[in-house]
Order: sequence, then C-alpha cells, then structure tokens
Amino acid sequence: MGNFWQIMTALGTGDAANQARKAAKEAEKIRELQTKRNEMAEQEMQESERRHQEMMELQEEQLKVSAMTGSQKLAYQKQKAKEAELQQKMQELIKFDPDDPAVQKALSVSLNKGKFSTAMLQTYLGRSHSFVSGLADWFGEIGIIGPENGNKPRDVLIKSMNEFKPKIEEYVKQKLGK
Repeated sequence: MGNFWQIMTALGTGDAANQARKAAKEAEKIRELQTKRNEMAEQEMQESERRHQEMMELQEEQLKVSAMTGSQKLAYQKQKAKEAELQQKMQELIKFDPDDPAVQKALSVSLNKGKFSTAMLQTYLGRSHSFVSGLADWFGEIGIIGPENGNKPRDVLIKSMNEFKPKIEEYVKQKLGK
C-alpha cells in the first residue's frame, strides 16, 4: 500500500509540474503578445508623427506659395519640378532603403563573414531569393561587393558599416554627373 501512495503522490506532483509548465508557457505567450502590441503601438505613433510632420510642412509650403508674386510662383514651380525629377532619378539609383533593417542586417552579416552569399543571407534574413539577389545586384553596382564568381560567394569590398552610406553617395554623384 505504501508504493501505491508513493506512485499517487508522484503522479500528483507530475500533474502540478505540467500545470506549472503550461502556466509558464502561457505567461511567456502573453509577454510576447504584449511586446508585439507595444511595438505596434510605437510604430503607429511614429507613423502618426511622420504624417503630422508632413502635414505641417505642406501647410508651411502653402503659406509660402500664397505670399509669392506670379513670377516667384513660376520660379518656385520650376524649382519643385527639378527637385521632383532629381528625386525620381535618386529612387531609380537607390533601389533599397539603406536604413531598412534587412539591408543593414545583410551588410552586417556579410561584413562579419567577409563574403556575400545569397543562400546564406536568405537564411539569415528570412527573405526571398529575388530580394537577396536584387540586393546583391545593387550592392555590386555601388561597389559594396565584388563581381560574381560562379557559385562562390562574392567578396565584400568595404571594411565597415560606416563606409556604406558614403559609398552610396559616391555612386549617386557619379551617376548624376556631379
């Protein structure tokens, strides 16, 4: 009879342990959901602030334009058209946002490994082959990585993250002829 109670006690302890594990898992899920909710709220707040800033800039610009004479408005419109054309050319040259976390991570991983491998980066980034190969093409264009070498990873031509944005600026200036 002693064995029976020992077994029952052990079973009871096992149930309590299982319940404690389940409760801990549920608590962890709740913490993860709260973290995600907080991150989403932060992103929404930043987006709202960005839209507000854009609205303020637009209102400021409208006030400037309303105070201009006819010839000033014409000169202003020509300047804005030139800026829009330049912006369009810049978007064509800068195919990826340099501040995009995926771009930053791809560059960081490549710098740490000393090589740019599309297969490796697909795994690290969790992104599609087309994204990573497009990134490889763009990095190659701006001089971040070397030329293709068959199936082998491409060499990384810069030594640190600090060289990334200046390299982009140099590429854009060269392409725009400035």
